[in-house]
Amino acid sequence: MIHELLTPLTIREGYQQLNGQRLWVRQILPGGAADGPWLVFLHDALGSVAQWKDFPQAVCRATGLPGLVYDRQGHGHSDPLSQERKKDYLHQEALEVLPALLDCLNIQAPVLVGHSDGGSIALIYAARHAVTALVAIAAHIYVESIGRKAMEEMVHLYESGQLKAQLAKYHGDKTDALFWAWADTWMQADFADWQISELLPAIQGAALIIQGKQDPYATDQHALDIAAGIGPHAQCRLIADCGHLPHKEKKEELLEMIVNFVQKTVSSH
Repeated sequence: MIHELLTPLTIREGYQQLNGQRLWVRQILPGGAADGPWLVFLHDALGSVAQWKDFPQAVCRATGLPGLVYDRQGHGHSDPLSQERKKDYLHQEALEVLPALLDCLNIQAPVLVGHSDGGSIALIYAARHAVTALVAIAAHIYVESIGRKAMEEMVHLYESGQLKAQLAKYHGDKTDALFWAWADTWMQADFADWQISELLPAIQGAALIIQGKQDPYATDQHALDIAAGIGPHAQCRLIADCGHLPHKEKKEELLEMIVNFVQKTVSSH
């Protein structure tokens, strides 16, 4: 079990201007942190800084490394979406927005920790840019029928009002635009052939691929395929009795996996 160090954390948060848009950014700075890479947390398709809860702080405190968490455009406190979402939206986030944000903040060779869409963004980024390591939680590299069925259920839940009310707590009047940008993109017929498998062999940093065994959006094979595509420097961990949100459903188990992996990887650099 991971015992978090009793290290005080300094939290700095506010808006970062980027290409004419405001992104809400939170920096987590452990007191007396040693020199080391930044942990960069990338939320899921309907997520935000706030929806991570205190998980990023727990990882930063346990590793002693600084952390960056931010709301992508259309999420949380960041500016609303300003254009129709395109099929390559994950590539845009990974190859345009994220590099520009890290450059603004002078963050190099980060340890990426991405969940769901954020996991896919981490994989795409790491195929083109240097990373110290990456952790991809419930990421996707292709579209599975099981995932489309789960999305259909989410649409029904949203239309019933229950899910919308939950999301509105975090996204306010951006909620409808955010939800339908996600659902309409993934459910459209020409998105069925979306995949990023060919990028995986280019990833050079150590990689930890994590997925819940009861994840409704993907089969176990999906996570195994990601690790196999990256190569021998990737490991895959499947969490029993866990769905799509390991940082909420199995927080302590996930925390231990990530902290052990990060500490081992950083110490070897």
